[in-house]
Amino acid sequence: MFFTGIGFISCSDDTATTEDYTSLFDGIFASVKSEYTGNLTLLDNTAVALKFKITDDNISGAVSTDVKVSEFPMGNIFYNLYPNDYNHINVSSEDEYVAPLDSVGFLSSSIMNFKTDNSHTSQLNFTFTKDGVKHTGWAQISTTGIYYSSQGTLQITFTVTDLVVDNEDKSSLCSGTNSISYTTLAEKVQ
Repeated sequence: MFFTGIGFISCSDDTATTEDYTSLFDGIFASVKSEYTGNLTLLDNTAVALKFKITDDNISGAVSTDVKVSEFPMGNIFYNLYPNDYNHINVSSEDEYVAPLDSVGFLSSSIMNFKTDNSHTSQLNFTFTKDGVKHTGWAQISTTGIYYSSQGTLQITFTVTDLVVDNEDKSSLCSGTNSISYTTLAEKVQ
């Protein structure tokens, strides 16, 4: 991560001051790490609760900051797969969604944005049953977020970029007017 200092020159005298904003930005980055909860409105206009966290992971000595969703909301994926019959699907298993933060920027002294690195994000594997037939699949998901540190809220968007069901590529369901995404304004869990 790279932070810069910003210098200001005063017009009232000949002194120049340089303030180091590194500690401010480090503090905002540290404060984004928390548990969050928000509500998603799915494509069928039902609302579901979403709980996730942003946390540090230490794997073999390498530390990464990750977005983690233990129960990813599969509703919009199934809605796009089976638009007229998505309510008759039973999810029997799914992996935890884990994605490392890749690019982090600061829009102001209290607003941070980020995106995940899809080349290091594992696919979300899932198994479901429809009409008595068991199916397996996976989805590749990209995440972007805007963190408002003064309010402790995070606007987060999960976008499905690739989708495979029973070894058949369904990625065409993830683009254009069929895009599968979820956006919520989440608050920190107190």
